[in-house]
Amino acid sequence: MRIGRLDRKILISFRSIAQDAYGAGVPTFSTTFSAWAKLETRSTGANENVEDGLEKAIQRVVFLIRYSTDVASITSGDKVTYNAQEYDIENVVEMGRNTSLRLVCKLVE
Repeated sequence: MRIGRLDRKILISFRSIAQDAYGAGVPTFSTTFSAWAKLETRSTGANENVEDGLEKAIQRVVFLIRYSTDVASITSGDKVTYNAQEYDIENVVEMGRNTSLRLVCKLVE
């Protein structure tokens, strides 16, 4: 992987479960890591989905980041913040042998 192509700064927020006042589990996110990433949009494009009788556009993007022990625990359900927009991580694909991770994300509206 060419390091010079990782030209976008992203923040990765890991999900954890906390308890509210009634003892129910509530997902919380803590930003614990920032990384340089390559932004890929050509292969994912945008799709449409019907929710509550309304058509909504779904924008998917792919972030490619270098592998490290800090990002080894990224899973679907975590979040990425880029340009003040939040993205849900839908899929994490290991590229090569611990060289990079491909994060398939969906824009949160």
